Amino acid sequence: MYADLVGFRRIMNSDPATGAVERVLDALDTVSEMTAREYGGAIHLSHGDAYYFTFAEASRVVAGAECFARNWEETRRRKQISCAINIGLHRGTIYAYRSFLYGRGFAMCCPQRLSGIPFRLNPRAQSRPFCRDPR
Repeated sequence: MYADLVGFRRIMNSDPATGAVERVLDALDTVSEMTAREYGGAIHLSHGDAYYFTFAEASRVVAGAECFARNWEETRRRKQISCAINIGLHRGTIYAYRSFLYGRGFAMCCPQRLSGIPFRLNPRAQSRPFCRDPR
């Protein structure tokens, strides 16, 4: 699973004295670590506003993604963070070269539609987005 903030560049380009970048990244770090711990996952890479996780079982990654989405939305409201989140699920092997991760079967999913999505992808699809954040 991977998670990446939407609209973070706007915050990065704002006045750095406000501490907004640090506040958003601290909140994302908290939600990411909580999700990995609760669902038996591991964070393999965090790069700026993106996190890459692995989980031992498919059921755990799906439950973890749903929980991550709920917790991020709750955190956004409570801390008044303007960034939405994209969550991606991968159904196969992910390869890593330095900070670049790649593999077949990536799927993008926005948290607003995560709960109702059947997690069945076309097995012939190389890369298939099935849900995107409308923002």
